[in-house]
Amino acid sequence: MAKWGEGDPRWIVEERADSHNVNNWHWKEVDANKWSEKKLKELLEGMVVEDGPYQFEMQKDLKVNGESMASNRKNKLIAYWDYTLEAKFKLKHKGNEVESKGTIKCPNFSQENDPDEWDLTSTKYDKDEHYDAEGLKFIKAKAHPVLRDKMEEYGKLLRSDFAASVCQVTTANSPAKSAQSITTNMKKVELNKPVEAKKSTTTKTSSGSQIKTKKLLLKETFMCTVAEVYNVFIDKQRVNAWTRGAMQSYNPDKNGEFVLFGGVVTGTFVELEQDKKIVMKWRLRHWPAAHFSTASMAFEQTDKGAKMTLEQSGVPESDIERTKQGWKEFYWNPIKFTFGFGITV
Repeated sequence: MAKWGEGDPRWIVEERADSHNVNNWHWKEVDANKWSEKKLKELLEGMVVEDGPYQFEMQKDLKVNGESMASNRKNKLIAYWDYTLEAKFKLKHKGNEVESKGTIKCPNFSQENDPDEWDLTSTKYDKDEHYDAEGLKFIKAKAHPVLRDKMEEYGKLLRSDFAASVCQVTTANSPAKSAQSITTNMKKVELNKPVEAKKSTTTKTSSGSQIKTKKLLLKETFMCTVAEVYNVFIDKQRVNAWTRGAMQSYNPDKNGEFVLFGGVVTGTFVELEQDKKIVMKWRLRHWPAAHFSTASMAFEQTDKGAKMTLEQSGVPESDIERTKQGWKEFYWNPIKFTFGFGITV
């Protein structure tokens, strides 16, 4: 098993002949994507809702894009999912036998959102299909609630069935199954939610060329104290944990440099104020040569946990969506998942 670092013995996964992970103290993570896609298809495809003259039916070509995982750390089960769903439907008016086909998209199907926050507003008939305004009202009033119930059922099953079975709670006398490591590649992703960004400005790079940039504003809440979440950006052992060992260099001091994810992310620490603020010069490898954004993280303790506000100026306009999604997929979600700062079973 992997050794995460020296120091606090709780952060060291030791080699043991009996392969025990005593009391599941150490990290154990399992990819739930295949299980999730199969389960979502079982729940949603073929779903029928009838009321009055209308019959709504989901077709069997559900598209599922995103990721889901389950983990067990310190005997605490954690389930996470974040998907974009796209489904085809058929609406039949039983009185005149007219059928219309259409599409429902949900860009934010995640455990971080409540069922009534899952966005189903992109429900429309396909091009050249018969438009039935009353039928559309029926879908939103009758079919959407059933669809949300099915989606909510998936979340419950992910926790109760998948997570509980593959991330078993163990004791010193019962061996656990071996963990399946997750290797995530930095990749181009589509935007799931609107990005809060100001109007673009023109920024001159060190080479003298000019590029259009925007300012990105993101807010995230972690179920922990400000001191705990601040420490995951400062403590090298913890950084190595949530990056899954993809920390090539990390010096959390003023003017200290960092290299993460095989050099995809690089930068320099500009300012560090204990439990309050971290300011960095931050860039992605494919940005124009020597062009850095300024990323500032501010931390605030609230009743719901530690609230972090990220303000990032100088982000290339063409990369605003990918940058926003990258923070979520390669920083916020792994941090929540690794240390239990997110949703638990």
